[in-house]
Amino acid sequence: MEYSWALGTVSLRIAAFATLLNAIVGEFARATPARRLLIVNGHGGNRGVLEVVGYELQATHQVRVCVIHPSSLSTAYATSAPPEIHAGMKETSIMLTLAPNDVHLNRLPEAFADDPAHRDEIQRLILDHGATWPWSSGDDRIASLGIIGGDPRLASAELGEAIITSAWTHPIRFYNICSPSTMGNDHAPHR
Repeated sequence: MEYSWALGTVSLRIAAFATLLNAIVGEFARATPARRLLIVNGHGGNRGVLEVVGYELQATHQVRVCVIHPSSLSTAYATSAPPEIHAGMKETSIMLTLAPNDVHLNRLPEAFADDPAHRDEIQRLILDHGATWPWSSGDDRIASLGIIGGDPRLASAELGEAIITSAWTHPIRFYNICSPSTMGNDHAPHR
């Protein structure tokens, strides 16, 4: 529901999203002998939901579930005053690499500027792992025009490529996160 405030967007309620994933994973488990499932999450707003739904998928379908978040695995650095959460320089760079024709930076008003004053509220509402708060990209305490992060006009396909490449070229780190030993027990690794 992160973007339900924006006209023309379609959002799934959490129950609908969970039902959809349950149906897909059910078919995966029925149709294949594989009992390990890797979900690659390309959207930060899904992180908490995928963690909870992962437990249910694992129990319901007897598959070991690992969810990875490539942006979090990436070592590529992007400098912006507010942290990069949604539709900022990093996500836009990734999109410029993966689907450049779907990026329309010309629709951003010329007067747009990221607001460094959002930093404290972003930290409190999104990044502080000591408390969990529902947040939305429509909240003007943390976002400007739905953007939570640096100015997307500073994005580049080169940065997107660096983000993607660094997330996938660290095989030891990737292996440690989703190795059979960590996916082979009922408890997620707590490291």
